Amino acid sequence: MTNAGSLKRIAIAAYLPLALLAILSQHAAVAIVYSRLGVALPAGIEFWLLPLRTLAKLPGLSAAAAASGLGFSLLSAGLVATLSLWRVRHAGRGHLGALLTLIPVVQIGVILILSVLPAGKPRVDASAPTGAAHVPDVLVGVVGGMGLCVFAVVVSALIFGAYGWGLFVLAPLLMGWVTAYSANRKVLLSSGGTDQLVILTACVGGLLLLLFALEGFICLLMASPLAIICAWIGGVIGREMAIQRGDKAKPMMMSVAVLPLMIALEGTVPVNLDMASQESIVVDAAPDEVWRAVTSEDAIEARPALPFRLGLAYPLSAELSGSHVGALRTGHFSTGVARERVTIWNPGRQLAFEVLSTPPVMHELSPWKVVHAPHAVGYFQTAWTSFDLAPLSGGRTRLTVRSTSTLALDPAPYWAPMARWAIDSNNRRVLAHLKATAEAPPSALRFLPALQ
Repeated sequence: MTNAGSLKRIAIAAYLPLALLAILSQHAAVAIVYSRLGVALPAGIEFWLLPLRTLAKLPGLSAAAAASGLGFSLLSAGLVATLSLWRVRHAGRGHLGALLTLIPVVQIGVILILSVLPAGKPRVDASAPTGAAHVPDVLVGVVGGMGLCVFAVVVSALIFGAYGWGLFVLAPLLMGWVTAYSANRKVLLSSGGTDQLVILTACVGGLLLLLFALEGFICLLMASPLAIICAWIGGVIGREMAIQRGDKAKPMMMSVAVLPLMIALEGTVPVNLDMASQESIVVDAAPDEVWRAVTSEDAIEARPALPFRLGLAYPLSAELSGSHVGALRTGHFSTGVARERVTIWNPGRQLAFEVLSTPPVMHELSPWKVVHAPHAVGYFQTAWTSFDLAPLSGGRTRLTVRSTSTLALDPAPYWAPMARWAIDSNNRRVLAHLKATAEAPPSALRFLPALQ
């Protein structure tokens, strides 16, 4: 007993350094990447609170690199959650804290609190379910979880206008926690049964958002991988809390109290991720021919990829009101019209323009004509675009399109790869159209004398 007690004390003492090490590994990884690229690490508190957002802000970061950063972040978060779950098991309390250790802005403070929790009573052995499900508790868990899903979207999106960690991470964590704890508080379900119940609740909660016109299908589909993972983690912690028969917490009430506070706190560190994109193509035509293609008003005929056909914005054509700096350019997209102003007009070399206004980033796929989803407008903005023409040997031309955009969605490592893919896909489609236009044989009508 003495040796077992000593080992337990050593393990409890190891929680704090191990959990902090898992979190700080993200900071170390980001610092190493910046150092290897020869880029100065940004100063300020954002690096310490949200290191992966700092990584996503690296100029020219590829979608693959951003996705790798997200994967590393999930591994780190998984380790912290595992350590915290083990800690609250031995303390017999602090399960909400185990959830909050996954939220970057507050996780270090919560870990410090969990590290000093005194030992609690031994937990009940939960290696197997104790009986048939208690239907009223299961219904309470499912209805409570679905209600929390709708509440989170209303508070975060419609009231605070925030799309970040609170909505995409904390809300599904709390939903899984409420569902699993309520369903297991009297009769313990199996781990697999609890997982299925949590995932079912998450899916039906998403369906409610669709039916209440709070979200569209495509948006729910894009957010679902992250939301389901977080809901599952919350469910694991909720079931563990139910095992601790002395835990008298009321998870639904705590969730309703905590979630708005976390969303408001997150608003103090708003995301404003600048992304630069560059794509090039070699055209078998002289710069003058390529310039005519760039400034033409021909419609882009190439069929876009499936996500764009389902609602993501993609370009259709463009019109120029003049041939000089300051001329207005109208970009026609599948979701509306972009207003632009020419900033560089160098025939045969470069056309650049600033974007004055952008259309919605998507048409929501929904049974309703109007969907109350603010993220479709203003949370992704293209600021500037240029077409650069460089003459090559053999009468060819290298055509390069560059653009800068701003993303206002968190977690940045999750959304940035999708945004970069969409930008690059649209740019490649435009370049392929311009290449085909410039390389097309000239129409014979062009050389016929004008009819008198």
